[in-house]
Amino acid sequence: VRVSGRGLRRVTRGPALDQWPTWSPDGSRLAFVRGKDAGAELYVVGAGGKGLRRLTRNHVEDATPSWSPDGRLIVFASKRARTGPFSLLVIPAAGGVASRVGGVRGGEPAWSPDGTRIAFARAAPGVTVETTNVYVMNADGSGVRQLTHERRGTVSHHPSWSADGKSIVFMSNRAGTSRGASLWVVSASTGGMRRLTTSVYEDVDPDW
Repeated sequence: VRVSGRGLRRVTRGPALDQWPTWSPDGSRLAFVRGKDAGAELYVVGAGGKGLRRLTRNHVEDATPSWSPDGRLIVFASKRARTGPFSLLVIPAAGGVASRVGGVRGGEPAWSPDGTRIAFARAAPGVTVETTNVYVMNADGSGVRQLTHERRGTVSHHPSWSADGKSIVFMSNRAGTSRGASLWVVSASTGGMRRLTTSVYEDVDPDW
């Protein structure tokens, strides 16, 4: 759809659940996930709805694709075992073998505009009440650094980079109010944080 709200056009068809669409850097393609749970696989399709290509065939849950700035690779989260946590993997956008990103566990990856870093979210280990933080690492999986330090039961996730690569917007219930999730911005270098929205609604899934 155009930013004006006009020109709505359907890209995919069929009975399956299609979700997590994300534009390629040149705007010519969309990566998305088709299916759910263990049947969720990664696909790429042209923006006009042609050229559908399936990238993964692993019979485990794949989710949240993000393109590298040059459009050659896609990083995504995958449950390599049906009962295990999500891991981060990279696969060629043209198709090929997926490889682990340095053994890092987490989800909702977002590639930085310069291609050198990946932001992601990860649940705190050993905590029974869901607690999730935002992290950043080098694109090869090294140098993992935690940006948010949430208290037990607080969820901060779905990071997205600013165009200059200096900041990351994310959603969080860290304010501790009954109003649910708000949007926050954190500095990718210093960890300095500021709140963007305060609403009676839930503000979720930001994209810079």
